[in-house]
Amino acid sequence: MSANALSRIPFRVRDELMIISMARWMRFIGVVQILGGLVAGFFLLVGLIYAGAALGTDRLGLGQAGRLVAENPLTFVILGIVGLVVAVAATLLGFVLYQAADEFEQVARSDVADQDYITAGIVHLKTYFKVSILLSVAAMLVAIAAGISLAVKIQVAT
Repeated sequence: MSANALSRIPFRVRDELMIISMARWMRFIGVVQILGGLVAGFFLLVGLIYAGAALGTDRLGLGQAGRLVAENPLTFVILGIVGLVVAVAATLLGFVLYQAADEFEQVARSDVADQDYITAGIVHLKTYFKVSILLSVAAMLVAIAAGISLAVKIQVAT
């Protein structure tokens, strides 16, 4: 088979419309994920700065939760940093999904290099799913470890 044999894959019109629709949804989800990651990162930074500035004083202003944060600053700083890493990774994952959408849209809109566009789109999706699953597992493990750490400290304090 020659290298140009699959440069143009003859899709039915219905299939091309489905590919375009899928690319639009992928692009929409990618943009939402990018914006969500940026907003989450912003609020985490503001929270870390506020908590860091208020930790040295008695004005944390969070009531019972403020006392918990003041007694366990290292745990909450680490949780904040992990949250920032997850927010940055979510933003980058949104960008990867957006790129995959561009590749799949090229499959439906162009008549050349369909195989190359499909391959590039699948590589982007593979990266998206691998990193997404890895981040989910890592975030769950950090949350479980922080929960156990705080539960032990609370149990010992009572």
